[in-house]
Amino acid sequence: MERLSGGGAQEVRDRAVFRLMGEAGLRVSEVEGLDVEDFDPGEEEIHVRAGKGGKARTVPLPPSLAAELVQWLRVRTLYAAPGERALFVNLGGRKARGRRLRAWTIRERLSAYLRELGAPDRYHGPHSLRHLAGTRLYRATGDLYVVTALLGHADVSTSQIYAKMDRSRLRKAVGRLAVNEEGL
Repeated sequence: MERLSGGGAQEVRDRAVFRLMGEAGLRVSEVEGLDVEDFDPGEEEIHVRAGKGGKARTVPLPPSLAAELVQWLRVRTLYAAPGERALFVNLGGRKARGRRLRAWTIRERLSAYLRELGAPDRYHGPHSLRHLAGTRLYRATGDLYVVTALLGHADVSTSQIYAKMDRSRLRKAVGRLAVNEEGL
């Protein structure tokens, strides 16, 4: 994904957008709806005002992602239309330049990057990044309640998809059950 490693405005914006979905687990509609004031760089968190079902939540961010958003804010000032509150704005186009970046544009940009990487078509959607975030979060914590809270799920059962077991995890679990020399 060499095109994302650059320091141009589009690379900075797209990196921040994709990382919000892939690391913080935001839905594409949530990213689209973010305003500048929803990002708190001091606390390193994003406030999602209208998640699925209209539920609001606050999502803590990894420090490197917060820094990426700060970098984007500096670039954004060069492109945002006067009075535009959207955190992410279009960089080109006659009508859309400086206006809110829409979900369909995010989908198109992500699909182009993933196609460039040679990823199978089934992984080209933004939900694949959200799924990656949920899976990584579960593997890091082993706590479905944490996954549920951060992804904004209404019920913990929705988060169970991220608790898929692989052989190495099953072996570790069985290893913990092994009887020691003194019995149980």
